[in-house]
Amino acid sequence: MESDLHQNLAHMSKSHGLYVDLTNLLVDVGTLLSYFHTVIAGCHECLYCGTQRSTLQAVQQHMMAKGHCKYDTADEVVRDFYDSPPSTAMEELRTRFSDDPQLIPHARSRKARPPKHSARQDTNTTAALVSQVDQRPRPSSQHDTELRSDANEQPSRSLSELSTRALKQEHTLNHQLTQLRASDRRSLAHLPASQKRAILATHHQQMEKARRTEQAQRGNLESAGNHFSRLGTIRLIRKPPHTGNVHSLNR
Repeated sequence: MESDLHQNLAHMSKSHGLYVDLTNLLVDVGTLLSYFHTVIAGCHECLYCGTQRSTLQAVQQHMMAKGHCKYDTADEVVRDFYDSPPSTAMEELRTRFSDDPQLIPHARSRKARPPKHSARQDTNTTAALVSQVDQRPRPSSQHDTELRSDANEQPSRSLSELSTRALKQEHTLNHQLTQLRASDRRSLAHLPASQKRAILATHHQQMEKARRTEQAQRGNLESAGNHFSRLGTIRLIRKPPHTGNVHSLNR
């Protein structure tokens, strides 16, 4: 199983340029690859830019054509898989300020004040101003329809993004819960999802620490066993006693 995962990682890195960073990973690499499969095959979403397509083949063609066979380390869901977030504080500030509009649209399009007219202005000038106001271009009904459609599409797009993110988080949490025993799953059943993720992250860190300690001890035992086994293969070669001149003995 582990060899198959390493073969898949090598294939993705060589053929598609997808490099998976395994340092500071809170979950096993199988969980991370399962999440990637859910995003691409389940949600039909690009792993890097989040573009969604109607079919799996379409999103695969998009990722190959755009060079998006990679994942964004600044993504909120991806950061949950790692111990230390790779994004810096400056990147977070840049993202925060890019989301906030700097200028309000309706504040820029403020209506100009009408000029003050004296009481001595004649009725012809007043009539000319009224005619100019009536001749100003008004927004067409098609433009109003487009504005209303854009306003309706924005909430639906945000709801789609939220549902996709919730699906990813739910898949990751369920996959981590399947790695536990039934008794441990029952003890976590009453907790909210955020506390479950925190407990599972701590549990995985402890398991990784114990696994590394066990590997180090096994390596020490194997090296000691190899040392003692080599002692049994050493042959003591004795030098034959001196028998004098060999030619004289043959006579």
